[in-house]
Amino acid sequence: MEINKNTKNNIPKLIIFLVILNKMKKCLTLFVFCLIAHYTLINCKEEKSVVNNLKKQATKTDDGIDGLGTSILDKGVKDASAASKLVITKPPFKVTECNQILMFSAEYIEDLRDYRKRKPAFFSINVLNTFVFEKKDATKLIHSSSFTTSKRLTGPLKGAKGCISIDGGKVNSDITICFKNEKDTDDLLRAIKSFSKCRMGDNLVPISPEKIAKIAQACGAAKKEEKDPVKDFEMSFDIRSGNKWDEDRAKFFQPSKIRVPGTPIISEEVAKKK
Repeated sequence: MEINKNTKNNIPKLIIFLVILNKMKKCLTLFVFCLIAHYTLINCKEEKSVVNNLKKQATKTDDGIDGLGTSILDKGVKDASAASKLVITKPPFKVTECNQILMFSAEYIEDLRDYRKRKPAFFSINVLNTFVFEKKDATKLIHSSSFTTSKRLTGPLKGAKGCISIDGGKVNSDITICFKNEKDTDDLLRAIKSFSKCRMGDNLVPISPEKIAKIAQACGAAKKEEKDPVKDFEMSFDIRSGNKWDEDRAKFFQPSKIRVPGTPIISEEVAKKK
């Protein structure tokens, strides 16, 4: 078979073109690989930065979010540092506002069949929920429960000195919190009872005795002093026209109850019992 002379002359050029195309393909592959590696490194740095920020946020307590899940910045508070007043981190855990949060380190009982098995943990308690973490890190959650599902009041755990038990309801298991100092346990129990008052509508603002007296008076609950009809009787000796007995009223007036002579004297207390 005879080959065209022009075709024969173009074969070297075609080979050279294929060689150049192959090299370009390798360069293009290498370029794409480098481009992917570059963007991968950038994404890794960004992800690492995001993770670091999340870790910082996970251990942050004064983030401006109160115990009700609302931002105090939305309530007109300009200084975010004011959020630190909402977080109580140590005894005596005195709760004065319903949106406060308790955050502290203590111990919990790992196995309720053996009260001696206790582990350190970090706790967060607000008016609605209780959270248990391995440490001060929001990503290390162990367990949580809601007070709204509790069937029993929070109280001391019998047989476990310095511990209280928070009922988890039908679904969640109970949460135990233990302190080495029993006074700290009592303080925490009082704080949880304050949160219980908040759920019943109390704003924890003390009412002065004057206001209580006014409220009682307005509701008709004020105690009225009962007057003794005999001791407080005031005799009037004014002579009324047409009444012939007015002149003798002082003479015949008997200030005490009339008793038939010779009958036994019965005190008022005995008479009431009869």
